[in-house]
Amino acid sequence: MPNFILQGPDAFIFEIDPLTGAITPKSWFLADFDDAWNANEDNIYEMSAIDTDNTDTVAGSTDFEYRVTPTDAMLVEASAPVALTTFTISGPDTVIFEINKFTGEVTLQDWFAPEPGDNWDADENGTYNFTVTTTAPDGTVTDTPASLTVTPTGEYIFDAPAPIVLPEPEPVDPDPVPFGTLFSLSGDDAIVLQIDETTGAITLNDWLTPDPATIGMQMKMVFMTSTSSLPRRMAPWSRLLRRSRRTPKARSW
Repeated sequence: MPNFILQGPDAFIFEIDPLTGAITPKSWFLADFDDAWNANEDNIYEMSAIDTDNTDTVAGSTDFEYRVTPTDAMLVEASAPVALTTFTISGPDTVIFEINKFTGEVTLQDWFAPEPGDNWDADENGTYNFTVTTTAPDGTVTDTPASLTVTPTGEYIFDAPAPIVLPEPEPVDPDPVPFGTLFSLSGDDAIVLQIDETTGAITLNDWLTPDPATIGMQMKMVFMTSTSSLPRRMAPWSRLLRRSRRTPKARSW
């Protein structure tokens, strides 16, 4: 019987089924391309699934990567080809730049602001040279020379490949009850009513058709809410309930 465990620099973020070897992120982890938690901070989470009951250490171990992109996240074997075109940067002046791995957009490091006459490039001429390397999913590699020139007037002139525009990720619906404010009903007669737990709106259950002959019944309910006051839309119900306690006469619902 297999007994799988996880090892590796980023294994603490994931859990593995000891019998099947299925790997899933832990419940507290939400993949975010702009907030990398992996050891290398490159959005590639590395780990190895190891079957401790397999005497063949090679056959009993598989390397995995959890790859997070701006629009997706996927668990694949480390040997799997990259599903998207990726970009890297190299050259003598790259220390002042950073590149988006999936769009190819080149930007200055936030700590660096070039100024005319204060040249940090290798040639000290105000032209910062670098190379953008594009790797396609089929393995094709393309190198494109690029540069940033700082003019005597302080203008920045980027000569670099245009970045890819990725689709925006699907928006996440906000929690309709962000602070835990919930409404509920209780009481002897609350069974005939229903309440919207987020707005406090009260309606009759669809199976109830009020009978004028019995409308004088007393409905005793307790509104449970963590807010200091009830919605205004509940006020008509409150007045109706008070009237029903005073008189048994039939009233229109």
